[in-house]
Amino acid sequence: MQKRYLTIDGLRGVAAICVLAFHTEVIFGGQTFKKAYIAVDLFFVLSGFVIAASYQERLQRGLTGWQFFKIRAIRLYPVYMIGLAIGLSAPIISYFYLPFAIFGLPNLLPHQMSDWLYPFNIPAWTLFFEFIINMVYALTWRFWSARALSIAIVASGTLLLLFGGNGDKGATWASAPLGMLRCCYAFPFGVLLHKLHAAGYRAPAIPGLACLAGFLALLLTPTGYVVPVAIVAGAPLVAAFAVSAETGKTLAPLFSTLGTLSYALYAVHFPLVLLTSRIFLKLNIHPAPYVMPFAFIASIPPACVLIDRYYDGPVRRYLTQVLGRPPASILGTPRRVFPAPAKPAVNRVTPQQRTD
Repeated sequence: MQKRYLTIDGLRGVAAICVLAFHTEVIFGGQTFKKAYIAVDLFFVLSGFVIAASYQERLQRGLTGWQFFKIRAIRLYPVYMIGLAIGLSAPIISYFYLPFAIFGLPNLLPHQMSDWLYPFNIPAWTLFFEFIINMVYALTWRFWSARALSIAIVASGTLLLLFGGNGDKGATWASAPLGMLRCCYAFPFGVLLHKLHAAGYRAPAIPGLACLAGFLALLLTPTGYVVPVAIVAGAPLVAAFAVSAETGKTLAPLFSTLGTLSYALYAVHFPLVLLTSRIFLKLNIHPAPYVMPFAFIASIPPACVLIDRYYDGPVRRYLTQVLGRPPASILGTPRRVFPAPAKPAVNRVTPQQRTD
């Protein structure tokens, strides 16, 4: 049974909630989480670690690129489609982008009507870049040695320091190269982090709550230092401690739930916020600042748990049956990244690690 990293789950959930708070505040008023875009870089690092931990041995046993493509598409596409469906509340002119969006592609008509890569659901640009780098990893994993990863990280990190600006880049065609650069720095960092842990090089075990506090502290980074401090150094450092962190029995259910809702929350929150804002505008309702952000933060996460349980899970199981799954000899039961301790912590023996 594969290890589940509960502190990573908790980080994902908290980071997704911060992104939700940022977007609701932008639309309804307030600026508490104005640097929540740092969560994207943390997501990329954690994704690199989890993908390597989940699929490296499967790829070694013969998992093909096409099989990997189906697994990742089944994981990401159903919830992405919910976000797209909600995003169809956009003005009718944006329906020109719909053929691209249905297939998960960015808007291929930039500068004519919109420069956004995903006009129906703007944060979806990160899902596209992550899917691309996931496939690159699956097809070229043999070349992802520690040395090659180190060179790629230094090169991409240097470019980020030189051209990263304020760090909030990637959602438009104009900033897409910098968005991909963020992905090409953080994801390989996560893969390298997995290699180091598999070799026994680990950060000291600290409480999982300390990792969450560390991420929240990054949101307070002064504007001029976001790229060098929060994106290049902070997000990878928080991830490095998270994969070794201890999670006690009290927090384990909470962290697990945060991990469960994190992807659905991130994938559907933005079009849902826009839809609500249009309804309020139509009804001439003007909520006080911070009222709507608080209401969304309180209501959307429980809804995302329901989406995961009653929609995403069943749909993914159905698609897996229809499209087929790799043989058991390939999927197997991956060995643990760490040897089992004498007295296992709660997060050391848990259900199978999610691979989102």
